[in-house]
Amino acid sequence: MSSTPITLRKTVVPVSFGVEIEGRNNVLRMKMYQHLGFFFVTSDGSLEYSNSVELVSQPLPPKMLVRCLKAHCKKYGEIEPEYSGGIHIHVSRTKRTEVRLLELYLWIQNNENSHLIKKFFGRDTNYYCRAHWSLDDLKYERYSAVNFINTKTIEVRLFGNNNPEHNGIESAICYIKRLNAILTSNTPLTHMYMDMISDQYKIGLS
Repeated sequence: MSSTPITLRKTVVPVSFGVEIEGRNNVLRMKMYQHLGFFFVTSDGSLEYSNSVELVSQPLPPKMLVRCLKAHCKKYGEIEPEYSGGIHIHVSRTKRTEVRLLELYLWIQNNENSHLIKKFFGRDTNYYCRAHWSLDDLKYERYSAVNFINTKTIEVRLFGNNNPEHNGIESAICYIKRLNAILTSNTPLTHMYMDMISDQYKIGLS
């Protein structure tokens, strides 16, 4: 591996992030279909437990979203992981985010990167987060690792909340920071760069 340091070339990206966190929380289960500040509590058919919930945020600037998630966790508690739990991050759709997130999708699709996918996203591709053979599939497939079919947002679906060592709020904050790092840089998505971002923003250390 080269010892040459990576230079991060920054760019300004005026985007908003929204997050969906799937997992388990007894307090939130009692507040199903209610608005709690910037968040809405709902359910998802893929979840399995009696206390399963999906916490959905409004679109917010990434730094504000992180602050709101921390405050929400302090008030309502952690969102515990479950086997099928995912964390989906929506990013406002611009020409810049389309290009950058297509780069991310191509990185996921490349088999040479398979050893880093679980480290960066917290889980591997699956039925609901697919890496398709053809880019044409992105025109109509919602269950893509990166979903491009929405009009106003692009949804990165691959992030996971199924690690028993971490809760969903901590994981979401980490993943928001990783994704924002990619969107605010022009650095090519090489092995070295993606590995560095994974180490820089670790779950529970944000």
